[in-house]
Amino acid sequence: MEIAFDFEAIAREFSIFEARRDQGNYWKSRVPDVALQECRALAVVYEQGPSCYILYKRDSAEQYSLKQTLERCEDNVRVQEISAQALAETKKHLLAQLLCNALPSIQTDGALYHNVTGKLYYMQSGWVYRRKELLASFWTLQISFAKNCCVKLEVKTFSNVCIRQDLKNRPQYLFDPQCYILRRALRDDADKNIEHFAIGALNQRRKNTVPFLEFGSLSDYKNCKVGILHQFLQDVRTWLSPYLSFTMISFDESTHLGTCSSDNSMEGIRNRLREIPLYLEDTVQNEESRILVSMLRYELDQYSQIAFVEGTPGKGDALLRIIHHPPFYEDHPEDDAYLKAPKDCIVQHVTVEDFQLTGMNRRGTREKEDHKLLKVIQELAIKIDINRRQMTCYDWPKLGFHKPVTFVTATSDYTDKNKPICYDMLRVQPDGKLHFESWQQSFCEDNTEREKISAVFETSYGKLDSMIKGVVYEEEDNIHIIYDTDRYTLPDMQGLKQRLSATRDEEQISVKPLMEAIRKYSYDLSGREREQCQSILDEIAQHGIQVSRRDVRRIFNLKSKLGREINQFVFEETGVLIGNTLKSAENRESLFSPVLGIRHFCEGDAQYYYAGYLGKSMNRSLPHACRIRKVCSTGQTLQFQRYLPLLEVDFIRANGWTVIPFPFKYLREWKAQQK
Repeated sequence: MEIAFDFEAIAREFSIFEARRDQGNYWKSRVPDVALQECRALAVVYEQGPSCYILYKRDSAEQYSLKQTLERCEDNVRVQEISAQALAETKKHLLAQLLCNALPSIQTDGALYHNVTGKLYYMQSGWVYRRKELLASFWTLQISFAKNCCVKLEVKTFSNVCIRQDLKNRPQYLFDPQCYILRRALRDDADKNIEHFAIGALNQRRKNTVPFLEFGSLSDYKNCKVGILHQFLQDVRTWLSPYLSFTMISFDESTHLGTCSSDNSMEGIRNRLREIPLYLEDTVQNEESRILVSMLRYELDQYSQIAFVEGTPGKGDALLRIIHHPPFYEDHPEDDAYLKAPKDCIVQHVTVEDFQLTGMNRRGTREKEDHKLLKVIQELAIKIDINRRQMTCYDWPKLGFHKPVTFVTATSDYTDKNKPICYDMLRVQPDGKLHFESWQQSFCEDNTEREKISAVFETSYGKLDSMIKGVVYEEEDNIHIIYDTDRYTLPDMQGLKQRLSATRDEEQISVKPLMEAIRKYSYDLSGREREQCQSILDEIAQHGIQVSRRDVRRIFNLKSKLGREINQFVFEETGVLIGNTLKSAENRESLFSPVLGIRHFCEGDAQYYYAGYLGKSMNRSLPHACRIRKVCSTGQTLQFQRYLPLLEVDFIRANGWTVIPFPFKYLREWKAQQK
């Protein structure tokens, strides 16, 4: 986003002080907390480096007192005033963070925000976990700005150190669940019996999450990341608009794919599974696994015309193994079925605890192939392709490549810096044949192509550039490099909130104008549709003078064509919207287009793209944001558009297009098989 400041307004209202030390940083320093708690600063902020910035109301700033207190707190700290303009010249994002960190102090009701140790946390009352009477943990959403001024939303969990003893050496925090006051614990706190918390998950296997977007109701929207960001931006406009403003950046797309379903890949995938013997092994042998075996046999036969072969699988045969999930084998390592899988078979594991089939649709009203099973079939088909070194899950020749297309990834062991970087390569021939190879970093490489690949992935210090997701090319002098960025796309937040605010379930609606509009709509109907309208009128009339929107929505049955048409007609006649129709084609494009489909745009010498969700798969939530990725080239011709169709596949990522070209999935799977 773009950030603009009014430096004169900031100077009139605030004083900013820089606490600077000779060396080191403030990660374990008491300076930020003393400034907030003892010196009554509005806000503090710092990042890696020797400077910490402190914000005061100009009429209450006491530089001499602050200077004395902080310099007494730590010997090598010097305090001096700095102008907002001087700070913004080199650290624009920090000035924005400093002002936003003041929200808890400036707002008349700042209970949702906490400025602790230079960080801004947003918290809701329901984000807590208790063990009987003990507050075991709570979680927050940290709102921060990256150096490129992108907003970052990260979930941070605070766990009770009475439970997580290993967190006692980390910075400690005090939290009052009644008043929702969160602050850093200082050495001279009087009451040592107050519960202390530290940042870290209570259970390493379970992370607290805040969904990216939920739009089933206004309440759901307010509790998701997009809704919280929307509220934060509104709070900034309300309380900080004289001093700074935020403007979302938009780009003009040059290419748009993924507007409809891709060619159905399942036919080719099912054919692939029919070509080789498929065996089934139940290593669990309990009632749950026996039911799962029965459902697997039924659904594979019903929808894929695939039958399991009896007996023992041979080399190159496919094997579906039912096993326990990993936590089970942590307690029973001697029974670990993962380690006992045959090495010469194409193996796909299914965990009995996480994989139960129903054979029905979501509402349980009709038989339908389970989506979970589809993913298993797709994973197994990819493994078969890798084993046979021939791509069949996708019609590769239709892309019209006349040369081999090469995909490369690199990994580094960050726990051992002495280990070399490992490179993995997949080369796909025009006819879909696959060739894999791997090698390790070498500083005396005698292969020109590998030298050029190393030059892309490695920094000048010989370390791996962690922002590179992979490279793709046809010519080794024109390597396309895919980078991660801090940028994400957002739906129309204002439009979403307005639509949801106008259709609250609990709101009572006057029956008389509602029925008059429905009668007017029914005049031009006949036969069954007119009878349905009369049935709707009769049911609404039973509610008396008023009826809740929730009941009207149920009566209308907005999943039916007639219900949707009545909803629109009532809105046009009365201005009352019964159902928000967020998933209609028109609203999908106007409200959700930035998170749907595949979009590509250009900026400067680079190209950018993102791969979002399938429009048809939208339910009432989108769990993850769509990260924008950047593409650069080592050559003169940057033409990533020709690789965009490799994102438009539905057999890699559930409910969404794959975020990097799908052959990287083949490469990851091949690498996993080498271990």
